[in-house]
Amino acid sequence: MRTAFLAAALLLATSPLFAQADDEQVQRRHKGTSPNPGETRTVSAGEVVFEEVDQTEYLWAELRSDIVASGQGVILKKGSLLWASKADGTKREFCDIDLPGQFCFTDEDGNGTLDKARVVGGSRIPSLSARYTEYWKPVKPEEGRKEDRRWELVYLGAGGGVLRFSAREYLDDPDRPSTQNEITYDLKTGEPTSLTFRGVKLEVLEAGNDGIKYRVAAGE
Repeated sequence: MRTAFLAAALLLATSPLFAQADDEQVQRRHKGTSPNPGETRTVSAGEVVFEEVDQTEYLWAELRSDIVASGQGVILKKGSLLWASKADGTKREFCDIDLPGQFCFTDEDGNGTLDKARVVGGSRIPSLSARYTEYWKPVKPEEGRKEDRRWELVYLGAGGGVLRFSAREYLDDPDRPSTQNEITYDLKTGEPTSLTFRGVKLEVLEAGNDGIKYRVAAGE
């Protein structure tokens, strides 16, 4: 799934129809942090402890079943990714960028079901009924753009009284860090260990080599 999304993202960025997807309903600026202040979480080694994002995200749809995409019997498989070319109120149009002819699918009433399909520049095909799940994802920016940013703190484990983390920054690729550094903190005994990442204070409640329990105490 991740490989398919990356390939789709690259094609989307260069697609001539990409310019149509400039409506506020199909793209958004997302800025925030996770978890929220006061929230307590438990994660395993290798998982994200804290994340801060400032990036443009685009509306995508993932098919929940196979659908026949044309009168010639072209089939889009379950799990295929479609990008939102336009939106008007509850109405959505999602397009596939892997098939010749650029197939597009419409959800007329925003109920999570694709009702119609057409070929860009061609004729409409019979009505259909295909369920999908929509979600927001960042798309790889054009080369040279530095508008999108994401920072992650990933837990690596604990041992010898030391907590190990990986601090990662993403600039021009949402799936490959531009920089990553391992950082360590001394693990206190008998009291919570406090650490700060990008101005946010985290209180470690329990920690072992396999996982960590912590609380976000305060933010900027």
